[in-house]
Amino acid sequence: HDQFTAIPHNVFDDLGLGQQSRATICNSSLSELAILGFEYGYSLEESLALTIWEAQFGDFANCAQHIIDNFIVSGETKWDTKSCLVLLLPHGYEGQGPEHSSARLERFLQLLDDDPEHLWPGGAAGAKEAVARVQEAQRDLQTALEEEEQQQQKQQKQPTSLQHRQLQLDRALRSIELLQEGYDYKHNIAVVNLTTPANLFHALRRQVHRTFAKPLIVMSAKYLLHHRPCRSPLSHMSKGTRFRRVIEAGGVGDNMPTRQAVKKEGGAKCQRLIFCSGKVFYELHHACNARRVDGSIVLARVEQLAPFPSLEVALCAGRHPEAELIWVQEEPKNMGAWSFVEPRFRSTLKTLLDDERGIRFVGRPPSATSATPLFKHHKREVRTILDEALDL
Repeated sequence: HDQFTAIPHNVFDDLGLGQQSRATICNSSLSELAILGFEYGYSLEESLALTIWEAQFGDFANCAQHIIDNFIVSGETKWDTKSCLVLLLPHGYEGQGPEHSSARLERFLQLLDDDPEHLWPGGAAGAKEAVARVQEAQRDLQTALEEEEQQQQKQQKQPTSLQHRQLQLDRALRSIELLQEGYDYKHNIAVVNLTTPANLFHALRRQVHRTFAKPLIVMSAKYLLHHRPCRSPLSHMSKGTRFRRVIEAGGVGDNMPTRQAVKKEGGAKCQRLIFCSGKVFYELHHACNARRVDGSIVLARVEQLAPFPSLEVALCAGRHPEAELIWVQEEPKNMGAWSFVEPRFRSTLKTLLDDERGIRFVGRPPSATSATPLFKHHKREVRTILDEALDL
């Protein structure tokens, strides 16, 4: 409210960006079942609106499980209803106990209607060819960059094909994006566990601008709201940028100054490639810098868990053909994303890369409860995960 006139005022009504849509924020009653049901219905009627339901903690979505199971994830299959509803579910292990840590990520992943053995629209042959084209374009671009560097050292001004090769790579990556969009279209929901403000912006923007409607489940840690390194430059949200399903250290979309970027010849060789999702990335990143791993360990964030981004995962793993592959998560082994991603990693590596490497789990051991109620136990568990993940 305006402190002088007492008239309600919404700071989002005028952001100084010209003509804009209206933003309405409601502090609803504490009935997750009723309010989520209302929001789902509203998203069906207002198909062009960005409709968001946020839980106080992700754990509280348990109280609305009927709406999730019977309407949100299955409505399109049963009644051909199209919904762009977004569920914002705070999710992250911060030592606050079993009722304030987990949005039950595993439940949403289990509700996805995909087959881990068939992750590619149009067949595996086309997906394998698309990955091979990107890898070839990346090699050509690296060769062009080395030629450019040699010419600069010799102070020569001979033209190179650098721009042409960059264009070829951009086209190959665009084909990967289109294939993944086609795969997303065929399935019932999307589940993301985001680590950058830019990716959150693009995920929400994508909900409005996509040519098809799917419910979006967003896992996000409250800790990252005030964690200073969790920020993105404006260039990651400017023209030509988009949502990144996988972010590799030193790659496009990476928001962290890192020692782990892929090194040129003579640099440290990657011995371990760690895939992770969500808040645990920052703990791994800070621990890597403290231990000065210098490229021997590379971190890759899987920002979109479902539908699984198999093509981008294959490209990332293919850049480190001799590295050990590890999946690190905060949740116990019988929870979180592990049981979902493990068969999909195996299928992706074998089919798209002819790679027989497996992927190893690092996280909390199986448990009947999502988190320990004791903060000192929580801290000890975090240290154990970091030690196991980073000790070579």
